[in-house]
Amino acid sequence: MRTMLSVILMLGLTAITMAEESGKAGGRQDEAKAILSKAAAALKAVKSVSYTIDYKGTEWIAARVPEIKGTIVMGGRSEHDIDRFFCELKITPSESSEVRELSAGSDGNEFFLVDPSTKTVHQDMDIAVLGSAGRGIRRALLRAFTDPEPFDEALQSGAMDLRDETKIGDEECYVVHLKPSDPPEMVWYFAKKDLLPRRVTRLYMRDDKEGTTEMLLTDVVVNPTFVRSPFKPVVPKGYTQTDDFAP
Repeated sequence: MRTMLSVILMLGLTAITMAEESGKAGGRQDEAKAILSKAAAALKAVKSVSYTIDYKGTEWIAARVPEIKGTIVMGGRSEHDIDRFFCELKITPSESSEVRELSAGSDGNEFFLVDPSTKTVHQDMDIAVLGSAGRGIRRALLRAFTDPEPFDEALQSGAMDLRDETKIGDEECYVVHLKPSDPPEMVWYFAKKDLLPRRVTRLYMRDDKEGTTEMLLTDVVVNPTFVRSPFKPVVPKGYTQTDDFAP
């Protein structure tokens, strides 16, 4: 009888523990969803934004992606669903230590790339005009800033959890781990003061080994002012303008 009573008590305690853990997990998920919903609202309120980026890969991903540093301005999407942007970047390919410096942008209709190494401004409606740097440029653009419905899919699925808060630079950040049905999983770091991103980590698995891409954002300024549109190219003196695609 005592043995049976002990078993019943153990089963009861196990059930209570499992219920408590489930409640905690559900609570963390609910907290994460609430923070993500507020972050989505904050992003939708942004008309334009400037930020400094530091982008790189870790582990096995490091051999596949470049390191990117620079400044970005984003100004919303056009009716063609094209981001308006301007960037000044230093791109270091994974297979080389040679740094490529360039500026590029789009007014939502045409794309341009200013190449100081050849003193050429490449401009065309085709994004391919950005040449071999195009993929690196796209990596530097955090499209959550221009998405009309940021995190819509994640908020509908609820596949997320809340991690411990952390500090990035001077910013105290909430940390939300998104687990979409299709990889990669993502970890977003939102500053408490404005709920805008300060870091985005994308998680990739290969042969049970994890690699990540890390995008760190600093100097985030919402709705900066400019004396002229940054999304139109300026042809510096001595440069040639062409619609040929950049190499």
